[in-house]
Amino acid sequence: MSGSSLSDFVRTESGGTYDPIAGTIVLMNEAAARYEKVSWTIEADVLAQVRRRVPRGQQSAYANRALRRQLERDNLEEMIGELVAITGPLDEDAVQASVDEWR
Repeated sequence: MSGSSLSDFVRTESGGTYDPIAGTIVLMNEAAARYEKVSWTIEADVLAQVRRRVPRGQQSAYANRALRRQLERDNLEEMIGELVAITGPLDEDAVQASVDEWR
């Protein structure tokens, strides 16, 4: 392995980096992310479910992914609102047909 660095050795095909200590693959955009420690109040039943489901040490990443998904949904809602403002209300029959098609 002469001339290779550890980061070359652990680079994945997807362009991410394998973290051998955490046993996770970090995508490049996540690797470049900045982090801040925060303190939030979470409903006890939600926190209990997360603690049962997600191993200790991975709970912050789990919460980060959940927040990202919610932000994506919020952005989609805003975009739909803008489109409705431009084109008028959605055709409920067309919406239901699309929902049925996806199921």
